[in-house]
Amino acid sequence: MKIKILLVSLFALFFSCNSQKEMKLGAQGFRILYQNEYGGAQKQGYDIIDSSEALTDLFTKLQLDSEVYSNFEKIDFSENCVLALYLGQKNTGGYTLSVDKVQNEPGKTIIQRKITGPKQGEMATMALTNPYCLVVVKKNKIYEVK
Repeated sequence: MKIKILLVSLFALFFSCNSQKEMKLGAQGFRILYQNEYGGAQKQGYDIIDSSEALTDLFTKLQLDSEVYSNFEKIDFSENCVLALYLGQKNTGGYTLSVDKVQNEPGKTIIQRKITGPKQGEMATMALTNPYCLVVVKKNKIYEVK
């Protein structure tokens, strides 16, 4: 009996380990890949990444190490793209940039950002920060970030 349980466990472990797992978007229609307070663009805006080569270039631009890059699952760029959202330079720490909601319409995707800053009177790191967020969304013709 113990051998059967061991064999079934090994079988399940073997077939559940798939290094080429494809990226799945959540029920909300997006998936956040990575967020950071440091290293983003100086100005507020966004970039559209529509190929694995462009994603590699973005990781180089953001100075992300290969360990972070290796943690990402395979992205199907024929159906999805990555948006790099930038909050721009801030004078203190405590700022984060995330995605609240994504609305897919025919020919257009609307991305609602969520910006969090330090609360009034709260202590914050006195350093220049450049928050950014990498998010996977369904590929479309036009992207509007609010």
